[in-house]
Amino acid sequence: MGDKYCYLDGSVLGYYDWDKKLHRLDGPAIEYVSGSKRWYINGKHLTEEEFEAHPKRYDYLASLAIEEILSEEK
Repeated sequence: MGDKYCYLDGSVLGYYDWDKKLHRLDGPAIEYVSGSKRWYINGKHLTEEEFEAHPKRYDYLASLAIEEILSEEK
């Protein structure tokens, strides 16, 4: 997936892709100490509902399911 993370000002955890755009497929791209969360895919801000329904999110979840099935076959 290529995601990396960075602590911003000590109170925010943000996830970025290799192009330095906010991006995360397995959860919110920004998590504040207060508990607030923001979802981004390829730098585009999404509501949680938009995030859950996004095609790239579905592709990511499908790839996890395939990996799990393949690991069970070994």
